[in-house]
Amino acid sequence: MRFSTLLFLSKGSFVDWRNLGHRPCPKSIHFMELLNFYPTSVRSLQSKFYLCASKICEMNVSYKWLKNFLDIDKTPEELSLILTDIGLEVEVLEKVQSIPGGLDGLVVGEVKSCEQHPNADKLRITTVDVGGEALLNIVCGAPNVRTGLKVIVAQVGTVCHPLAGEPFKITKSKIRGEVSEGMLCGEDEIGLGTSHAGIVELDAATAIGSLVKDYYQISDDYRYEIGLTPNRADAA
Repeated sequence: MRFSTLLFLSKGSFVDWRNLGHRPCPKSIHFMELLNFYPTSVRSLQSKFYLCASKICEMNVSYKWLKNFLDIDKTPEELSLILTDIGLEVEVLEKVQSIPGGLDGLVVGEVKSCEQHPNADKLRITTVDVGGEALLNIVCGAPNVRTGLKVIVAQVGTVCHPLAGEPFKITKSKIRGEVSEGMLCGEDEIGLGTSHAGIVELDAATAIGSLVKDYYQISDDYRYEIGLTPNRADAA
């Protein structure tokens, strides 16, 4: 969910103030928000506020959302300390990724050669340029692999986060007697989609060695879980 407005969390559910409408008072609500829901006397509003405040759990705020409104040059960790110092105690600081793993470690490569595997009919032996000093030898079973194709490469040491199953680390190995120094990725193998028909084919103009997360414009966010203190006027 995009943090286009301040989000509060009560019993594990996000509440977006724009979508509340004129409904009964939710359990997590700020006093000023009550003005939009209860056209009654101030005394009545105060009583409703204190009733709700006693049941507040926590507030969740997005680091990116804050940067849309404030000129912040602090890291998420530094901002966490500042929020706590001004009375908004940060109980949890958590990285949030739109795609599990955030496509970290994946790079763009170009298939320079593609030959039949001598010991397996459905496998190909490829050499792939990822912008390093040497080409990588990678065994691939995808039916659409071919010379000149721009592909997503998981090099040795990269942790892949598939759509289903547990994350796995790429290691240098031998496949049917041939050395493989990485993996050419299908979208389901890295959490991009559900297709298992073959490897992902990138635009031909994509720069070799560039980050796949930049190609898909994936960036991390951070979630602040703030413990609310309704008894403190300076932090209300």
